[in-house]
Amino acid sequence: MYILNFQDITKKDIDKAGGKGANLGEMTRAGIPVPPGAVLATAAYQRFMKDNEIDISAGPEKIREKIRAGSIPEEIKAEIAAFYQSMEERYGGKADKAVRMAIRSSATAEDLADASFAGQQETFLNVQGEDMLMDSIKSCYASLWGKRAVSYRREKGYDRQPPALAVVIQLMVESETAGVLFTQNPANGKKEEMVINASYGLGESVVSGAVSPDELVCGREGQILRQVIGSKETMVVYGERGVITVPVETEKRSRLSLTPGQITKLVQTGREIEAHYQAPMDIEWAFAGRELYILQARAITAKAEKTFDETVMPAIQPINKRMREALLFTLEKEPFSYYPLDYDFSMILGRQKAVIFAEAGINIDNECGIDENGFMSLPALKFSLGKNIRYLPSMLGKMKNHPENIRKAKTALEAAKQKAGWFAERDYSRMEIADCLKALTELYYLISDTAYVRFRYAVFPGFMMNRSLEKYLKKTDETLTAYNLLEGLSYKTADMNRDLQALAKRLSEDSEVYDAKEAVLSGKSYEEIIKQFPTVGKWFEKFFEKYEYKSDFNCYCFTAKTWKEDKARFLQVLKPLLTTQSGKEMSLEEGNERYGKLLEEMTAGCTEKQAKKVRELTEAYRFYHVFREETQYLWEMAFYACRRVLKRAAELLDITETELLYLYWEELQAAMKRGGLDRADREKISRRKGLRPAVEEYWKRQQWEALKGEGEYLKGISGSTGEARGEVCIVTAPAEFGKLKKGDILVCPYTDPEWTPLFTLAAAVVSDTGGALSHAAIVAREYKIPAVLAVGSATRRLKDGDRVFVNGTAGEVRRM
Repeated sequence: MYILNFQDITKKDIDKAGGKGANLGEMTRAGIPVPPGAVLATAAYQRFMKDNEIDISAGPEKIREKIRAGSIPEEIKAEIAAFYQSMEERYGGKADKAVRMAIRSSATAEDLADASFAGQQETFLNVQGEDMLMDSIKSCYASLWGKRAVSYRREKGYDRQPPALAVVIQLMVESETAGVLFTQNPANGKKEEMVINASYGLGESVVSGAVSPDELVCGREGQILRQVIGSKETMVVYGERGVITVPVETEKRSRLSLTPGQITKLVQTGREIEAHYQAPMDIEWAFAGRELYILQARAITAKAEKTFDETVMPAIQPINKRMREALLFTLEKEPFSYYPLDYDFSMILGRQKAVIFAEAGINIDNECGIDENGFMSLPALKFSLGKNIRYLPSMLGKMKNHPENIRKAKTALEAAKQKAGWFAERDYSRMEIADCLKALTELYYLISDTAYVRFRYAVFPGFMMNRSLEKYLKKTDETLTAYNLLEGLSYKTADMNRDLQALAKRLSEDSEVYDAKEAVLSGKSYEEIIKQFPTVGKWFEKFFEKYEYKSDFNCYCFTAKTWKEDKARFLQVLKPLLTTQSGKEMSLEEGNERYGKLLEEMTAGCTEKQAKKVRELTEAYRFYHVFREETQYLWEMAFYACRRVLKRAAELLDITETELLYLYWEELQAAMKRGGLDRADREKISRRKGLRPAVEEYWKRQQWEALKGEGEYLKGISGSTGEARGEVCIVTAPAEFGKLKKGDILVCPYTDPEWTPLFTLAAAVVSDTGGALSHAAIVAREYKIPAVLAVGSATRRLKDGDRVFVNGTAGEVRRM
């Protein structure tokens, strides 16, 4: 028997029915209201693969092609057809209308306690007729070998044995309202709270994130504790075949999509399912008429454990529209809450902007705050005028003296590079505590002084030039901005990316080290690779001579890590460049040629004097950008030295490095001057350490307030113009770089220079945070791909595999 009815399946039958099918059978037997259906067992998949001679070692793309071209064995086809005919007889409508079915993939490694595999295989809705049913089954089989599913299995460690797939064939419910229920609040781990997401129509709109649903936090008896009415602008309904998206009536959008009675019934059924499984559950449900149907249930695999008292958190300040863009740029630099010591060292970078403004009589407070216990707060963006305002015209005039700016910037950078390099290479192993204090103090002022020079003699003068340069550019092309003048430049990030591509090309094309490429892709360690392939080790060593201080979070002094400290992360960056042979090649010569052509077009029609002025301005503008990027790498080198000093200080103070991060710089200075930590220091460390989970949660909640989106399409700001279509690939950290394939739409919370290689593959970039001068914007413009930044909720509202249209010019992203 290849067809197994739900009532004949239990939760123990995962090997036969897959995770989803086993759960549906288990709930059917327990009397939970599940729409009727059956499971095409894994034996059918295995027979299909065998009869069609499909070799699973052939590679995912080849496997998918052979599955789609294959034929379902006649014996299995007959069983499927017989079951479908029985469903038509019992539930079919008019004679000319076939019964509507949902066809869902159900893998053997799915809906498990430690991994849900949600969204990794395909589901097909409103399937009508035997031909469509057979095609949907084959498509489910093929989805087991999709890039998302293969990558997810590898990440979760389920790739060591051949996977198998069952297929759920289930009667569809034409729901008026549907959604998801969590029987334990996944945001804070509270067992006494249930969370409901609900919207009109079929549940696909909620599960896929296509709408902003109603969100209710309820007690275990169904009482509403908190509610947010979602916009619910569209809903998914039946089409002639498959499903379609239609608008929701305006008057229905502003009210809850569930009645009090439905909420009570849903919560009660959720408690029953949780009691049956003896675990918090993630449940998909639908209401059709007065009837509640359970479409799926699985254990919550990512429960938030409440390890803190919420009453210790400060109140979250409201976010107004004026603050939003500035906040999103801030959050790109500060995605995680700083430790106190990290805050003091990292904040000195941006603080120099306020120092320069104050010199010109403008007092500005746009800095994230932090309190005694380490709770960070979003900036309030306050401005006022001071007595130095009389110096503003003079300072603006000085900022336009580009030759003098360049001279001072070059002199300062050369001295700072030598000093930072000396500190980075210094031996700290025998240093005494007084020497550690001296070294950290010098590094603190090195970072601060370099930041001042960066903003005063490069960033601010460059920003002031945008409008005057764009006046010439707009005559050539209305869509151009001053940032288009930054092509063909040589600086650390751009050079690193070109060298990375050259290294990847060498690994891919040199037949003598071909196995080294496979070793990188298979996840072998850096040490294993250079031991097995000494030639490759020399290539890597040469690369690190130039770029070893590149960091993961380049605005975090003590919690960042360089490639010198973490070679595994370097391999994660290299991987995506080895998986494609058609990445965009960024040639320095081609970039310079494009820049030269643009400069000619800008100056066409100008007098010789005007043309000379434009050329001088653009060269200064380009220098300012290079200086901006070079100082970033200098800070990363200085931060590396800071970490080495702190490590030695921790040894001398008999404490861990992480525990020292709970002290503010002033407190650490005092302790180092005393030669040891006193009781008050240790009490502060202990208290702040205990509050750290609450501190991290508080920062996340503030981000949510700043990032939550509205409406059914995503709106941000234009980082780079142009349009692109493609599949979404969500990347949240370097460990996921390998997911991205050529032509994907890169969707991410933020980027930094370490992410640059992904821009060679992506068709477009969509980022939760960022601004016109952020890393994502600059690199996207260099690679001529659209970028929409400061979207806020892209990584929450989109999912891997969604097809989207990115309009970089308008700053919009729409599902297709």
